[in-house]
Amino acid sequence: MAVGKCKECGGQVASSAKACPHCGAKVPKKVGVLGWLFVLFVVLPIAWNIGSGSSSPDKQASSSSARTNSADTAASSAAPAPRWIESSYVDEMTDAVTTTLSLKSNNSSVFEFPYRVRGGSFLHLTFRKRGSDLDALFRIDKGQMLCGVECKFSLRIGDGTVQRWTGVRSSTHDRDIMFIRDARQLEQIVKRGERLRVGIEFYQAGTHVFEFDVKDYPGFN
Repeated sequence: MAVGKCKECGGQVASSAKACPHCGAKVPKKVGVLGWLFVLFVVLPIAWNIGSGSSSPDKQASSSSARTNSADTAASSAAPAPRWIESSYVDEMTDAVTTTLSLKSNNSSVFEFPYRVRGGSFLHLTFRKRGSDLDALFRIDKGQMLCGVECKFSLRIGDGTVQRWTGVRSSTHDRDIMFIRDARQLEQIVKRGERLRVGIEFYQAGTHVFEFDVKDYPGFN
């Protein structure tokens, strides 16, 4: 048993005593080797794990945010889908290639039964080229355009005055298709890139107006 001095009165105190026998002051306990080993191998690892665990959500959130920002950047840098849709096909008899360029109207029209479709019917403007021949036509998703031997429709270019144009019904008498009599003139107008509005009369539905954003017309090679 070791004997030391009391820090309060200076009297001798045994190391096993809890208080000084002279003044009653508490005797501080010394941390032995086992105590320091306990602190080093038990207390410190627990404290380290708690600290690391509390910061991991922030790291995960930061990593998730970085991935999201990267995906947003990639999406914004992707090229927008072309408005004009190009397609082509080959005549099996003559091997002649026919190429089409089609554009869907910005807006749709809702018709009554049996022509009602979800989201309404869109009007499509199509140019069709085969060799030196050029055709232009309108096609409605579902509906009947009033078209006899000759068809009529209205055309407004930009903020200009309304023009009356003439169409021709298809050889198969399909009422959802109207050919445009002067295709080359219409193509020259489209190349100017101005907004087009087309008014067409439909069976038992009156006249409906469709708007086209014709910019970026690629033309035919």
